[in-house]
Amino acid sequence: MVIVLFNVGYIINQKTGFNVYQVQEITTEVRRAAGRRKKLLIITPILMVMLSIAALYVIEPKYSSSTTILVQKEETLNPLILYEMAVTMASEDRLQTFNEVVYSRSAVEMLVEELDLREEEKFERLSRTELVERIRSMIGTRNNSSDAFEITFYHHNPEKAQKGAELLADYFIDSRLKMEIRRNRETVDFFQSRVDELQEIVQMSRDEMLGETQRRVQEVPGDVGSIQADLRDAERRIEELDWEIYQKEENLEKVERFLDQGEGNYDFGILYNLPLSEMPFGDDLRTHLEEYDELSASYTESYPSVRRASEQIVETTSRIPSALNTNLSRMERQRNQLAETRVKLLNKLESSYVASRQEESRRSDFSVYESLYNEMTTKLEQAKVTRDLSERASDNFVVLDAAVVPDKPVSPNNKLVIAAGLFIGVFLGVMFAGIAEAMDTTVRSLERVKYQKPIIAYISYE
Repeated sequence: MVIVLFNVGYIINQKTGFNVYQVQEITTEVRRAAGRRKKLLIITPILMVMLSIAALYVIEPKYSSSTTILVQKEETLNPLILYEMAVTMASEDRLQTFNEVVYSRSAVEMLVEELDLREEEKFERLSRTELVERIRSMIGTRNNSSDAFEITFYHHNPEKAQKGAELLADYFIDSRLKMEIRRNRETVDFFQSRVDELQEIVQMSRDEMLGETQRRVQEVPGDVGSIQADLRDAERRIEELDWEIYQKEENLEKVERFLDQGEGNYDFGILYNLPLSEMPFGDDLRTHLEEYDELSASYTESYPSVRRASEQIVETTSRIPSALNTNLSRMERQRNQLAETRVKLLNKLESSYVASRQEESRRSDFSVYESLYNEMTTKLEQAKVTRDLSERASDNFVVLDAAVVPDKPVSPNNKLVIAAGLFIGVFLGVMFAGIAEAMDTTVRSLERVKYQKPIIAYISYE
């Protein structure tokens, strides 16, 4: 024991500069002071405990009542969002707006009216805004899980605490049901207006498409295949006429070259190169040429029969150019007519192509609008189903724990108040004892003698 005291004294001496004897002297002095002030140290805590007990009878008790509501997941198809998202968003949306509904001004005013809180003395002098804020402080909320939450109402009257919790729960359920029903009805109205609008557009597009088809049939008779066949036939005939015109122009040039030789210098060999069977007066000219050949084989050019045959050849040949020109004019007119026919066919083909493209575009537009109309019709039916289900959606809210009338107040906490009074009493007792000891001027040691005078005698105070 001595060794322990020595070690403790050594440690205190190292840390604070006091030795063991000084510590013992301080301890003895504190114990003597506590003995002198024991009344303060005992009476003050007792008084504070008594005051705490008295305060328990003065403080108005506060009761709380709670109710727990389970929001079941609504697995209905919302046409405004994807089905995969609709299942999870239905309950999450309710939980997100839970506090907004419970702490709303309308909910607080409902409580004031139903519970007659305005008639209570502590609320009489409060303004409307102050009363709302005060009632809000009496409401507590807590999310127990992802789809369950708790509503708590505090009041000094246990019946009103229980009724307030029930009223808040009913108000929240009714508010959420009204909001969902209104939202679903607005969704139905929105899709109904879109369906009506798209129905008019689809009908207008269908009428335009049918009218364009009829107009195309009237303006461009026949199909594209027949027009293309007629166009190929016209181009073929134009090519044949061009070749015939070319050949007749060559024959005309040869005839005119023959006639331009002058009398006595005719070269009948030019005429032998002509297609006499295809030329006007060709048979007569062949007959004269054959007669000329027979006579010239026996006689000279000056022989009258030969000369007469030669003159017949020239005369017949001279009638050929006018006939060829007539044929050429006729063929040119035919070619021009065929060219005009070809242009008309090309225009018809182009018009048919443009009309076909326009019809295809209209069909595409009609298909798009018809697809949108069908999709909107489906969404409208889904919205109607959701609306009908939401009007019976009260089953989605299940009250797990109904509010009951509390039998014990939640405040004040008797044990805590008494313990706090005891702690404060001990603290005040020690503080008062210290103050009294500091203000005591009694001389109890030589160190407290302020004047340096000789000591005559000692009087014990113990």
